Order: sequence, then structure tokens, then C-alpha cells
Amino acid sequence: MKVTVVKEKKNDYSGLIYNIAMLLLGIIFLFNPNKILPIIFIVIGVITAIYGINRIFNYYKIKKEFQELYSEYLIIGSFTTIMGILLIILANVLSNAIQIVAGLWIVFIGINKLQLALNFKNNQKIFLTSLLLAIVYLALGLYCIFAQNIIFLYLGVLLIISSVTDIINYIRAK
Repeated sequence: MKVTVVKEKKNDYSGLIYNIAMLLLGIIFLFNPNKILPIIFIVIGVITAIYGINRIFNYYKIKKEFQELYSEYLIIGSFTTIMGILLIILANVLSNAIQIVAGLWIVFIGINKLQLALNFKNNQKIFLTSLLLAIVYLALGLYCIFAQNIIFLYLGVLLIISSVTDIINYIRAK
């Protein structure tokens, strides 16, 4: 069995470009977490609408040849085009809904942790740690609902740390 070793090109900057893009995305997430989710919904909506329009065009291209056989192209195309347009129009509403649902879910977890803490009120160590954890969950859930989308804030911090580390490692390797 013969093994071939492929050496990386010396002037390959794709890793550096990728990490710079991730750094920029992290900065956007960090400083604008509330605007990212609507943008994601708009991008998904545009892609979905383009896919649907493409299916409709394909239906009309092959309609003469196959008659009824490919009518699902028209149905799927129409449906995905409408869905894409709705995603674009309702991007802010969907973003707010996800933020509220995520916040409520975290509050629900906090309430469960609080109930667990109350079950252990006879054991001081477990009670205090469970109570502290419950308070943190409740605070984060309420923060998610009323302030901003904390998930993208943390994701931004992680992307920045990861990409800066990778860029430093890339420069050191050269």
C-alpha cells in the first residue's frame, strides 16, 4: 500500500481569511446580537425564495414534455417561495419570538432548579449551590427576555477568542 503525503502550499491564505471572517462575525455578534437573528432569517428567506422560484421556472421548462408528472415542482416552488417571503417579512417577529421562548425556557429551568434547592434545604451545601444556580438561571432567562439575545453575545466572545488564537497560531507557523 502506497501512502501519498500532500504538502500544504506555502502561500495558502484560506485559513487566515476564514479566521479573519470569523473574527469579524464574532465582533458583529458581540456588538449587535439583536440584529443578527433577523439577518439570519432574511438570508434564509432569500435562499428559500430563490429555491422556490427556481422550482417554478423548472416546472414551466419541463411542463410541455412531461405534462402532469412534475406538477410537484410547481407546488413545492410556490410553497417555498411563499415561505421565503414570509421569513423575510416576519424576520423581526420571529427573532423576538425565539428570544422570548429561549428566555422563558431558561426561566423554566431556573424554577426547576429552585424547586430542587428547596427540596435540599436540610443539606446546607447542596441547598446553597442549587439556590445560587437557580438564581443565575432565573436572572439569565429574564435578561434574555427583556434585554438582548445573550446567546449571540456569548457566541461572539467565543468566536473572537477562537479566531484570534487561530490567527496567532497561523502567524507563528509561518
